[in-house]
Amino acid sequence: MKSPAIKTRSALRCVGFRLALCILVPLLVIVLASCPNLTGGDSDEAVTGVSIDPAELTIRLGTTRQLTAVILPLDASNKAVSWSSSDETSATVGSNGIVTPIGTGTATITVSTSDGGFTAACEVTVIGAQPPKTGQTTSYAAGDDGALQKGTAWPDPRFVDNGNGTITDKLTGLMWEAEPDTGTYTWANAFDVRIAALNTNADSGSPLGGHTDWRLPNYRELLSLYNFGTDDLVTWLNGYGFTFPTGYSFWWSSTTAEYSGSGTGTQALTMRIMGYICENATKTSPYRVIGVRTAETGVSPLPRTGQTETYHAGDDGDLRMGVAWPDSRFVDNGNGTITDKLTGFIWEQNPGTDNYQGSWVDSIIQRIAALNTDAESGSPLGAYTDWRLPNVLELFTLYNPGSEYVANGNQNLSWLNTQGFGVDMDAGLKTYWTSTSFVSNPSTGAWVTNLNTGGAYEGGKTANTLKVIGVRGGQ
Repeated sequence: MKSPAIKTRSALRCVGFRLALCILVPLLVIVLASCPNLTGGDSDEAVTGVSIDPAELTIRLGTTRQLTAVILPLDASNKAVSWSSSDETSATVGSNGIVTPIGTGTATITVSTSDGGFTAACEVTVIGAQPPKTGQTTSYAAGDDGALQKGTAWPDPRFVDNGNGTITDKLTGLMWEAEPDTGTYTWANAFDVRIAALNTNADSGSPLGGHTDWRLPNYRELLSLYNFGTDDLVTWLNGYGFTFPTGYSFWWSSTTAEYSGSGTGTQALTMRIMGYICENATKTSPYRVIGVRTAETGVSPLPRTGQTETYHAGDDGDLRMGVAWPDSRFVDNGNGTITDKLTGFIWEQNPGTDNYQGSWVDSIIQRIAALNTDAESGSPLGAYTDWRLPNVLELFTLYNPGSEYVANGNQNLSWLNTQGFGVDMDAGLKTYWTSTSFVSNPSTGAWVTNLNTGGAYEGGKTANTLKVIGVRGGQ
């Protein structure tokens, strides 16, 4: 039996324990209520605002950018948001805030919070897939290519030798075979023999540069190797580590020339080292081959050619490499001009209505001056006064080798007119001046382009009287 002293001490301990519980339990409740994370519960912090980082964005077609919603306070409990675009023909935005440009123009990207309905906006400007500079830096007349030097600037250095038989073009992001084979191939064998060899490299037992996605370049990719500022393209390219053979050799592209023959795809576009570019040739011809692959996003991503029908596995119509075209590429502005949502250029809508033909200098001075003053109506075309003659790469953007074949051979001109243009389709009115001089004979020669076939070659500055189409905009 316990003594009275022991009973007293036990009672006191019991009282003390109960007293402690009475004090500590309420305190613990208060602490847990103020620190919900200790119990795994949710915060009750309400959203007080939102902003977007960055608040303004300029983005080029062929790329994407991430927008970030910054919600205040930072420890807000409900950070759910939704995204929207004011113009999905210019740019779209995903539920994750990634912006994808669709066509040139502007769009307001808005983020909205689920809690409180707070909003913030980012103004997005989409830059088109404009061609790069041609390389011509010498001017032969006011307002020509060498004077204006329109286009995306070339990075310095432009080409990087990777030391493994490949060279990367930092302008386009394309990787090229550094030492093209010296043999010649039919168009089909360009794929089945030469490109296949690059992807297996039977000689060494490994694919070129360790890559197995080599392909035949489409005509825009092949054209990107051209420098219109030199009269010795081979020496210029070889100065960057290439080993091109000397002479006027022809090179295959993967692009079928739809306007030729009977429309059955028997010819393809080629490039000749100095002289002619985008010339069609019968696919059984023996031409040279250079391999290409996409290595990175370049400074100036190339757009697709427009060809969608395939004639051989791995050809242009099969792979459709490049920046996708907007669904509605051309927009009629209702003032005699048309905007190209792919490039951002604004074109003269009806170059065929006056049937103007003149020499090269007259085309620049007289015809373009008329667009900028429009003496007949008393105001410049579309109220713009910065019309100019397009350079050779700008004019090429109006060529679509995927245009539907027509019996009279006017595929591309017919296609342009379905897009809202009013180009003349008379037999002698298909070739147009460019502002780019032919550097082998700059005083007498300039590059001209057949808008129907896409072929480009030298035209005599005074000997030829050719058509003119005005353009404005661009970098």
